[in-house]
Amino acid sequence: MSVIVIFAVFWTWPHMRRVNMDVLRARMFLDKKFLRNNWILLSCAIIFLGLHTLITSSKYLQYLMIGELFELLSAFAITLLLVQWIRIIRSCE
Repeated sequence: MSVIVIFAVFWTWPHMRRVNMDVLRARMFLDKKFLRNNWILLSCAIIFLGLHTLITSSKYLQYLMIGELFELLSAFAITLLLVQWIRIIRSCE
């Protein structure tokens, strides 16, 4: 998961210099679908990470391997969130 975040940061850093920040803010807050998907994906990632922590800290549930599934789902939600941000940044160049 950290590799994905590092890649996204290094990809967006040079692109942010060419982006008009006023246009980016306007597109983010005027696009209701982007805001809704952003909150849904962020909430899912937080919930999945919380369930992962809860399950792996439990001495009885840690053997079910469900915790790793929740960790994978949170990484997937964060990846989708980053893809949305990259798309909106690209549209503002």
